[in-house]
Amino acid sequence: MHRRQKTRKSVIVVTLFSLFLFVLTLVLSSISPLSALSTHANTFNSAGMWWSIGIALLFYLIPLALYIVGLNFVKIIMAIFCGIGLFTNLCLAVISGVIAAFSDHFNGYGIAIIIISLIAVMINIVWFICAFKLKNMQ
Repeated sequence: MHRRQKTRKSVIVVTLFSLFLFVLTLVLSSISPLSALSTHANTFNSAGMWWSIGIALLFYLIPLALYIVGLNFVKIIMAIFCGIGLFTNLCLAVISGVIAAFSDHFNGYGIAIIIISLIAVMINIVWFICAFKLKNMQ
């Protein structure tokens, strides 16, 4: 398998794993005390939760499909989305941690959000490494 094919396969696998973690974060957030913080927050199995999941699927899968068919410039768009996801997950982990420190109603779902968000941050960093690794790095 050529290096370019390995890179393409790595980017696809890591992108799909990132999508899974992002959707999991959306679902856990809708179950956790975070959903009670605002009247506009998504609650579990609400139309808003499913809408958020649908939008996430679109933002992940459309660029990924374009990348799979060979439009390599889409990798830059995917990198922008990955950077946004990195920032979002980092903020979510910090905010959940602050809420956990000062809330009496924080539960296991909140801890799961922190853990999943931090794993998603690591996966997004891995995505950048897979997508843009230098030729002499092996």
